[in-house]
Amino acid sequence: MLTLPTTREEELQYERSPDITRIVLLVLVLGILLAGTAWTLLPFLSGGI
Repeated sequence: MLTLPTTREEELQYERSPDITRIVLLVLVLGILLAGTAWTLLPFLSGGI
């Protein structure tokens, strides 16, 4: 059975939870993209050294 938040504090915590998930997933995706970019550019960057 789904229970709705009854107090303002519970409402804030209920609303904040999806934002935390979204931020963690966003940071994870950005980290993967940066790592993939670095891995792709590594042969070109190390060739000049």
